[in-house]
Amino acid sequence: MAKLKRYEADTAVSDSEMIYTVGGAYHITPKTRIMLNYAHFSYEKSVSVNELWAMPQIGF
Repeated sequence: MAKLKRYEADTAVSDSEMIYTVGGAYHITPKTRIMLNYAHFSYEKSVSVNELWAMPQIGF
């Protein structure tokens, strides 16, 4: 069974840039996991970018 580890961060890089990230790592085995991530970037309080990605990690 997969085990979920969650994390969340809210970071102000400067007065005009804000980054919010949230995600989880689903551990399938001790050395194998799938990371799901979402990031929201806000620049100058008028332009926003959303990113969603998945990344597999396999250890040997």
